[in-house]
Amino acid sequence: MRMLRGFWPLWFRDLGSASFMGMNLLFGLIFALMALLLERREDVGIMLSFSLYGMCMAISWQWNRVHACEWGLLSPGFVALVRRQSQFLLLGSALLSLVLALLAGVSVGYVGLALLAGMAFLWACSLKPGNFYLSMLMFLSLPLIKSALVAAPALGWLSVILALPVCWAMERRLWATPWRSGARHLYQNGMNTGGLTLPSWRLCNRSAGLVRLLFPLSYFTGPALLVLMLLLPLVAALVTSVLLLMPLELVSSKLYGWLHIWVQLCVMGCALVHWIRVMRWRSLDALLLLPLFAGLTDFKRHFFLAQLRLLGVISVIICVLMLLQTLLLNYSWSLLPITVLATFWGCALSLGLGVLCRNSLHTTLLMLLMIPPLVITDVAARQAREGTLEPMLWLLGNGFMALVALAILYWSRNRLRGPE
Repeated sequence: MRMLRGFWPLWFRDLGSASFMGMNLLFGLIFALMALLLERREDVGIMLSFSLYGMCMAISWQWNRVHACEWGLLSPGFVALVRRQSQFLLLGSALLSLVLALLAGVSVGYVGLALLAGMAFLWACSLKPGNFYLSMLMFLSLPLIKSALVAAPALGWLSVILALPVCWAMERRLWATPWRSGARHLYQNGMNTGGLTLPSWRLCNRSAGLVRLLFPLSYFTGPALLVLMLLLPLVAALVTSVLLLMPLELVSSKLYGWLHIWVQLCVMGCALVHWIRVMRWRSLDALLLLPLFAGLTDFKRHFFLAQLRLLGVISVIICVLMLLQTLLLNYSWSLLPITVLATFWGCALSLGLGVLCRNSLHTTLLMLLMIPPLVITDVAARQAREGTLEPMLWLLGNGFMALVALAILYWSRNRLRGPE
């Protein structure tokens, strides 16, 4: 039991670590079970990979915190305690993911390749703490895991066998590194931006217009929100290019499987807004000292208007993306308004209910709001592919949900509160 001493404060009280741990539990258990219930066994593997990514990020977060604080290295046994706990968590997550993959009947390569990618991420972080910002690339690599396993099924157990010595070697290397001065800056910046950054973004003066448009919301989110605005069109362009280059017979079977990516990125981005807001709430005092707002009530009003503007920007982006992909990839035209409406009310719900978030548990539960719009988009896409879609019924249902989400967003406009 000595190994579990201080476990809860270390891993679940710190908001950054707790968010990644929540990602691990959310995708490894709840989302994976939801995929099974919806008979989407092929998505179980993606959920397990996502879960292991979250665990590796939590370990990297703890490593940065240990190396950012001199007292952590001066306290006898502290680093060894964090190391043993990280070993326990990584081993437990890997074993649980393997069991779930076998029970679901999916390739264990989702676990093996995710572990290899996670170890590569930790290795990069051990070389330079700033490489933690590469975490976004890990999420973009998820579709590549599925494609690799489809192209080479033998990677399944082979990747698991390779992951065992790699994990052992990486674990020894990670905790043997000395104190890093760069880790302190990264840890503090990670608390401010949610672990996302664009180091060269200052070179692009056009970003100032978007920052002003979304102020004061952009005061909290910083570059993380700008990453989302860039990520949607970039990923869409990449995926569309790949699908256009693929043979027609392969595209027709995988075409609709990419729709959920846009919904997931949009809703997750809106949840990320309040995740970062909770972490940066203490900096609000400095903002209120400036002659910008007539008190906290006026700030809440401006924050609500900024959320509406963000919702409008995301809606325009998803409309343009869906219109272009409908024209280029021959999507069913009835899917365009359904996907846009599902994304709209999913984002509106995340923004409206996110105002009520006050701790890491709330922000983790906020991620559950990704499930309903994802399910609706997935089912509608499947029916469109089979020719059984009833557009009017779907439009009425999503239109009603959009009205409900807007009502919730308006109801919560004056309920913005800081952490407990």
